[in-house]
Amino acid sequence: MGGVLIWTMHVTVFGTGYTGLITSLCLCEFGHSLSCFDINNKLIENLKLGISNISFSEPGIDIL
Repeated sequence: MGGVLIWTMHVTVFGTGYTGLITSLCLCEFGHSLSCFDINNKLIENLKLGISNISFSEPGIDIL
């Protein structure tokens, strides 16, 4: 690609609250792979199933 180096990372995110979840979504959008951990196991299971029961609003989050 014209001499441009394209690379991806595997990122681990601890905590899937507002900051962790938004950061994770943005990193995935850029092609990185992620492992997310949270003390709320039900939240992680729901995210794996594509169920989002978040209690905050962020413009564009539905697109991600």
